[in-house]
Amino acid sequence: MKSRILPWAAAWLMLLCASSCRILAPLPDHSERHLLEPAAPARAAAIPDGPAVAVARTQLPAYLDRTSLVLRDGEGTLAPSPLALWGEPLDIALARVTAANLRALTGNARILPADDFTALDYDTLIELRIHRFEEDRTGSLRLEASVTFVPIRPVESEKPRTTHHKITRPISFPEGAVSPHRRAPAVIEAMNDSLVGLAEKIAAMLSGD
Repeated sequence: MKSRILPWAAAWLMLLCASSCRILAPLPDHSERHLLEPAAPARAAAIPDGPAVAVARTQLPAYLDRTSLVLRDGEGTLAPSPLALWGEPLDIALARVTAANLRALTGNARILPADDFTALDYDTLIELRIHRFEEDRTGSLRLEASVTFVPIRPVESEKPRTTHHKITRPISFPEGAVSPHRRAPAVIEAMNDSLVGLAEKIAAMLSGD
């Protein structure tokens, strides 16, 4: 005698299989990855044999040392975004962008992230410490940083020297960009611009101005 599955039982099995497929299916990833980019225009002729200058990995405050961008929400509160993520560690990105901006501003092709050098094969180390790097409550980008020049091959009179800088840049938010992750591209554009301003101050110090 052949066994038969009742119609209601067959329908129940089909529904169970469909539910299992939905549960096991991977959830869509709506996150977006962002990168900081150098934005300084080339202002000097290339100098392939300039002094070797290394830019160390940037020291970050705890609230910025994460994979998420820290953005302001609709109530003006700073919080990590679950959707707007950095495409590389921020400390590495800041060293990369600062070195690239300095190369463009000075023409010195031997200004590189410290990780790109072999051992201590450079004359000066630039250490960056970020104190603030965020959208403020007025809708502007605030960058506060300390820059320390560490001579690696010093003469007797050379000692590390530190300067402090505050840079403000406007943020041009597109119309209707309310959610933090939709505001992220405008914030990053202002970050890139503020890093040019910081590089200009560092370049002036490198040239002795």
